[in-house]
Amino acid sequence: MSDRPVLIGRETEGLRLRQMVSDVITRRAPRLVVIEGAVGVGKTALMHHAADHMSSRGRVSVYLQEHDRSSEGFVLRQLLHGSGVSPSPGAGPEEQVEALLRRTRDVRTPAVVLLDDLHWIDDLSADVLFDALRTLRSAPLLIVLTARSTRRTILNRLARFAETSAEGLLLRLRPLDSWDIRRHLEAQTGMPVDPMIADVIREATDGLPGIVSFVCDHLTRRTGTWGNRLTDALNALAEVDGPFDRRAADLRTMLDDYPTEVRRVISLVADAGEPISAEEIREVLGSGELNMEELLETGLIEWRSRSGRLSLEYPATTLLESDPVREAEGARPEGASELIEAAKRALDAGEKDQAIALARAGCHLRPTGETAEEFAFLALYVKSTTLTWTLSGLVPHLRPGALTDVIHAQRAMSVGDIEGAERLLAGRERLTEVPTKTLLVHAEAVSAIAAAHSIRQVDVDLESFLQPTIGALVVLEEELREAMEGGGDESGIPVLDRTSTLWGTAVQLRALLEMWLLLTRVEHLPVETMIDELDALIARLDGTVDPDYPTAILLLMKGNVLCRAGDLAGGFAAMQEVTRFPLEPGAGVFTSARIWLSLVLFHAGRWNDAHEMALLSAGSVLSIGDDFSSYVRSVVDLVPCARGERRPDPVMTADEGEPSRLVTVAQAYAAAWSAIARQDHEDTVRHLLKVRGGGNHWTGGVWSTVLLARAYLHSSRGHLIGPLVQEVREDRKTVRWVRACVEEYLSGLLSLTGEGPDDALGHLLNVWTTLRGEGPASEGEEVWGVWSARLYAALVGVDMAYAVAQSPGTEAEERRSVLYAVSWSASQFERWGQPMLFRTADELAQRLRAPMSKNGRRGGDLRLVGIPSVLTASAQEALAPLTGREREISMLVAQGGSNREIAGRLMVSVRTVEYHVANVLSKLHLGSRHDLRRLIND
Repeated sequence: MSDRPVLIGRETEGLRLRQMVSDVITRRAPRLVVIEGAVGVGKTALMHHAADHMSSRGRVSVYLQEHDRSSEGFVLRQLLHGSGVSPSPGAGPEEQVEALLRRTRDVRTPAVVLLDDLHWIDDLSADVLFDALRTLRSAPLLIVLTARSTRRTILNRLARFAETSAEGLLLRLRPLDSWDIRRHLEAQTGMPVDPMIADVIREATDGLPGIVSFVCDHLTRRTGTWGNRLTDALNALAEVDGPFDRRAADLRTMLDDYPTEVRRVISLVADAGEPISAEEIREVLGSGELNMEELLETGLIEWRSRSGRLSLEYPATTLLESDPVREAEGARPEGASELIEAAKRALDAGEKDQAIALARAGCHLRPTGETAEEFAFLALYVKSTTLTWTLSGLVPHLRPGALTDVIHAQRAMSVGDIEGAERLLAGRERLTEVPTKTLLVHAEAVSAIAAAHSIRQVDVDLESFLQPTIGALVVLEEELREAMEGGGDESGIPVLDRTSTLWGTAVQLRALLEMWLLLTRVEHLPVETMIDELDALIARLDGTVDPDYPTAILLLMKGNVLCRAGDLAGGFAAMQEVTRFPLEPGAGVFTSARIWLSLVLFHAGRWNDAHEMALLSAGSVLSIGDDFSSYVRSVVDLVPCARGERRPDPVMTADEGEPSRLVTVAQAYAAAWSAIARQDHEDTVRHLLKVRGGGNHWTGGVWSTVLLARAYLHSSRGHLIGPLVQEVREDRKTVRWVRACVEEYLSGLLSLTGEGPDDALGHLLNVWTTLRGEGPASEGEEVWGVWSARLYAALVGVDMAYAVAQSPGTEAEERRSVLYAVSWSASQFERWGQPMLFRTADELAQRLRAPMSKNGRRGGDLRLVGIPSVLTASAQEALAPLTGREREISMLVAQGGSNREIAGRLMVSVRTVEYHVANVLSKLHLGSRHDLRRLIND
C-alpha cells in the first residue's frame, strides 16, 4: 500500500511503524507506539498509516476530546466496552488494570488499538493504562497513542516507557523541513528543485504535512506554468474552506479552552513569527507578569531559557494570523509602531527574516497606509516576496491611492496578469506628490512589469509606460541629494529611514528602468553603444547602499546583449560575474544567468557543464512566473537532444494563449539539435527557420546561421546560402570579429556548392585559424584564444575535410592541417557524446589518411546525406552506421531505382553503385535489394 500524501517526509517513521506491525503479526508480541508532536504535524495520519497495514485485523479506536479529561475512567470504559470483563462499579486502579489485562488475553489474532489525542485522557485512565502496559507481556496487539507535547507527568511517563522499552517506539514529530519538501517535489516532478522553492513552501505552510501536501498537489496535478502554479497554490491556501481555514479553525477552537491572557500571548507570538521576548509581549499587550507555567502547559509555546524569548512549538503565523490579537480584550493597537521599529532594528542587525516577521506582525496589528508602506518598502529593500502574500489581504483596510494600486498590481503579477498590472500603474499623474517610500515601491513594480514584458518578448510601448516613473525618480533623487548635502548624522537612524538609503534605492531603480528603456532600442543601436550605455548605468550604482542586486541585473543584460552580438566569451564573463554575487539562489536574476551560461557552455563544447548548469536552472523553475519555465525545460533538453538521446519535450505553456516567442525559439533550437544528431537536414532547416529573428540572442546570435547554412548545403539547397552571406555582411548588431568569421564560414560553404572546393578550403582555413586563436597547431596542442565557439571549430574541421575530399590537388601541408583538424573534431564529438557527427568526422579522417587512386582522387564520395525523420525508428537505426554515399544509394534503391538509373542520377559508374549496394547489404545483413527496399519503406 502506498503512503498517504500527508506522509511526505515521514518515510523513516513509516518504515519503523511497519516493522512494529510486522513484529505483532509474525511474533504475536505486543508493541507500543507513542507519537508526539504539535497540532498539525501529522500524528493522526501516521497512526492510520500503521492501522492500514493491519486493515484485515481487529481494531479498537478511541478519539478523545477536551471534555473527556474531566470524565473519570472514560478511556477505560471505551477500551473494555462489550468485552464482558468490565470491573465492578467503584473498582480501584488495581482491579481496573487486571480487567484490561484480561481483555488482552481474549485477543487471538493480531489487532490494533488506536488512542488519538491522548493529552485529553483522564487521570484515572492514564494511570491504569500505564500500569497495564508495563505488565503486558504476550498479546498480538499494536497499541498506537498520539498526543501533543505537554508537561503532564502521566504522558511523559508513557513517552519515556515507549522510548526505553524494547517493545516500544517513541516518535517525536516536528514540522517538515525544506529538505523533506524538496525531496518530495523532485520525486513528483522528475526535475531538480531549488532549495529556495522548498524554503518558500516551508515558510508558507509552516511545514505542516497536510498543508504541504495541498501545495504539492497543486504543483504536480494542475495545468499552467510552473511559476503560476506555485503562486496559485500559495494563494489557494487561504481560500474559504481551504487548509488554512480548516487548520485555523482547529487552532482557534483549541485556544478557546485557554484563559484570555494565554490566548492573547499565543496569538501575538504566532503573529511575530520569530522568537519574541516577554518584555516585548508586555509592551504590546500591556500585560503584567506572564504565567510561564500555564503557557508551557498548552504544548504550543516553547521558551528559550538562554535568550529569554518565546516562540511557538512550530511557527503558525500563517494559521493564526493576528485577528485574535486585535480581538483580544485590552490589546493596544499602538504597539504596531513599536513592532515596526523593532523590525528596523532587526534589519540593522542583519536579521532579515526576523525583520520581515516583526513588520508583518505590526502591519496586521494595525493595517493602515503608514504601516503598509513601511512593510512594503522593507520587502522591497530585502527583495522579499512577502509583499504579495501579506499586503494583498490588507487592501480592504487601506484608502485608495498609489500604494493600493501597487498592491493590486503585485497581486495581478503573481497570477500572470501582466497587462492588468500595467493598466493599474500606467498613466498615474502627479507621481512627484506620492510619499517617498510609496514612489519607490511603485517604481519597483514598474520595473518588474517591464522585466516580464521583456522575458515574454511581446511588442508593447514600454517608453510611455516607463518615462513618468523615471521623471519622478529624477526629481526625488535631486531632493534627497540636497537633503544629504544639508548635513546631519544618520548613524543612529535605522537603515530604512536614512536619506542615503532612500537616495540609493531611487538611483538603483532609475538605473533599472532606464536599462529596460535601453533594451527596447537594441534592434537599432550598435552593440558597442549598448555596452557603453550599460557600463555607464553600472557605474552609476557605485556609492549606493547594497547595489549587488541591481548591478547583477545590469550585468545580466550586458551578457544578454553580448550573446546576441555573438560574443559568447564576453557574455560568459558578464553572466559568470552575476553568479558570484551573494544573492539568494532562487533569485530570478541568478536563475537567468545560469540559463544563459548553459547556452554559452553548450556552444563552447562543455556539454556536461552545460547540462549541469541547466539542471540547476530548472531547480528554480517553480519560482519563475510566466512561461519562462517552459524555456528552462527546453534548455534542459538541449544537450540530450544534441546527443540524440531525446526528442524535445512538448512545451508547457500558460493555460491561455499561444506560447511566447521565447518558448517557441527555445523548443525549436532543441528540436533543431535533435535533428542534427540524426543528421536529418530537412528537419534541421525546418526548426532553425523558427529560431531566426528576435530569438537569435538566446542561441548564440549569428552563430546559429552557420547551422542553417550547413543544413542547406547537405539538403541540396546550397543556393540559399548566398542570401545568408549577404544578411550577415549587412548585420550591424553583431561584433565585428564574429561577423567577419561567420561571413567567411558561410562563404566557404557557398563555394562547396559550386565548382570551387579549393576556394572553399581557403575560406574555411581562415575560420579555423580565427577560432584556434594561434592558427593550426601541431597535434596534441590545446591553445584556444576564443574558446567560446569550440562547437563551430569542430564543425569547420568536418567541412574542411569535406572540401579536401572534393579537391584532388590540395597541397600536402594543407592536407596535414585539415587531417589534424578533422581528427580533433572527431575526438570532440566523441567526448561530447554525439555519435553521428563523430562517425562522420572519423570517416572523413580515415579517407584523408587513405592513399590516392591513380587518377589523383581519393576513394568514395563524401556527400553528407542525412537520415530522413519520416522513416520508421527501425529504418533510422539501420541506416545510422552507413556512410553518406551508402545512405544516398540506399534511399534511391528504396525508391525503386535500378543500378543503371542510380548511376546516371549520381554521375558515377554502374560498378560503383553495385559496390555500394553490396556493402549496404553486407552491413545490414540483408539478402537482396528487395529486403533493403522493404526495410526502408515499411
